Amino acid sequence: MPDHADRSTHAHRCRSGISGVYAPSVQHRHVEDGTQIRATSPAFTHGDWVQVFIDPDPSGRGPGYIRITEKWGTPGVVVLPILQRHRLGLVQVFRHPVGRLCWEAPRGFGEAGSTPSANALRELVEETGFVPTVHELVHLGQVLHNAGIAESVVDIYAVDFQSAPPGEPLDSREISGFRWFDVAEVEQMISEGVIQDSFTIVSLFHAMSAGLVTQSPRRRAVQ
Repeated sequence: MPDHADRSTHAHRCRSGISGVYAPSVQHRHVEDGTQIRATSPAFTHGDWVQVFIDPDPSGRGPGYIRITEKWGTPGVVVLPILQRHRLGLVQVFRHPVGRLCWEAPRGFGEAGSTPSANALRELVEETGFVPTVHELVHLGQVLHNAGIAESVVDIYAVDFQSAPPGEPLDSREISGFRWFDVAEVEQMISEGVIQDSFTIVSLFHAMSAGLVTQSPRRRAVQ
């Protein structure tokens, strides 16, 4: 396998291999369902951000399995800001693949050599300007966002603020806005399809399961 410096060049040489020329070195590993054969060199890379592998079909009958990793396997992070247990902080981001603005919990790639909690703090600072301590982070679990093709694992965190912290997004190129929403409002936005980001929906589910969020007293009284 080429070293890190040649990965991009090697991957571009192999791009035509998706139609048959691509012949990666492989490794075998034992999994729950038998032996899995995995390619050790990517068919395509996009800088250090994304790597696409095509793993051979062990039966030899199929074209193989597409496997996508991000940051060479470093877990990503999502952080749900919570205010007084009944409000949620979401950022507005333009997502190029779907071509529209989305409301979602702050999230991003992990950085190799950094801990998941440090990555979560970095993303929260970049996207909201909020600066909590690592001790205020609550790890809620992990999510596989598309296990059919994506190998990436994402760590889910929450931060429960007692008062609205000061801050402005540091990355104004990516983040176009920030707003606190009532929990019931977010639930309605999810049910109406306004919020479709899987990380945000899973983060809210985990936060509710952990008892970190409740509906506001005013909302409960109305119901």
